[in-house]
Amino acid sequence: MDTLKEQFTSIQPKHPLLRSHIAYYYFHQTFDDDFRRTFTYYPNYRVALNVFQHSTIQWNQQKRFTLPNSPSEQSSILTFSTQSSREVTMLGQINKLGIIFEPMGFNHFIDVPLHKLVQDTITNFDYYGPTFWQMTAAVFDTSSIETKRNLLDAFFLRHYQPFQLTELTWVTEQIMHLNGIVSVNDFAKKLHISRKTLLRLFNRHLAHNVKGFSSLVKFRNALQLYKKHQGQLNLTQLAYESQYYDQSAFIKNIQSFTGLTPKKLFYQQKDIGGQHTLWTAKS
Repeated sequence: MDTLKEQFTSIQPKHPLLRSHIAYYYFHQTFDDDFRRTFTYYPNYRVALNVFQHSTIQWNQQKRFTLPNSPSEQSSILTFSTQSSREVTMLGQINKLGIIFEPMGFNHFIDVPLHKLVQDTITNFDYYGPTFWQMTAAVFDTSSIETKRNLLDAFFLRHYQPFQLTELTWVTEQIMHLNGIVSVNDFAKKLHISRKTLLRLFNRHLAHNVKGFSSLVKFRNALQLYKKHQGQLNLTQLAYESQYYDQSAFIKNIQSFTGLTPKKLFYQQKDIGGQHTLWTAKS
């Protein structure tokens, strides 16, 4: 990354309560009118709230474009887990704020089920109203990352409300702990609810189905395991450590999410900002 043309920084919330629900904040800025970068980002189980200053965002099922716009304008999109990679192109001078929530984390800052806020894997977002735009404008106006964090922490602490469905939180935590190897029937029995009710609640509050979410967890954990061992594991070892049935199942899963073989994916991926923000640059 050429720091004269582009800067990416990230920081975790300072308040311990927020750290349980918000993985990190990040700030991505470009400084050149002729800047152009196209990259691919990979499916994730986290929810991302992205805010842009003086930019227009356009997207379809495969691609997203961030284009220069009025300096005073702000826009925001909510993105969540998808089953395929998406290509992103950034053009010109861009100022972007990202708020990355842990699974179920976003539910602690809204008073409606998540599925009511999303129509697709990317959704225009104006849930908080003017106070949100005032706060993000202040974030964009300061160069101090500590001040940015303090502003964001203060806003989300004001909007914090404990998520009441602790059973669903437990299910999500179990999926994470068990690396996506789950039995919905077992979960339902332990919680003394029907399988149908559990699946309905999962879709309602995570805007995702259990099978797809569990597969995402396994996929992302495999990427982090590869990174942890710095490429020292071969594909058979990586498939075994990641708890896939065999190497063939591992390769098939990676290709279904990225369209790439594991070897090509691991060779190309970059980790930006030290927060598992993985993407592949094309230009």
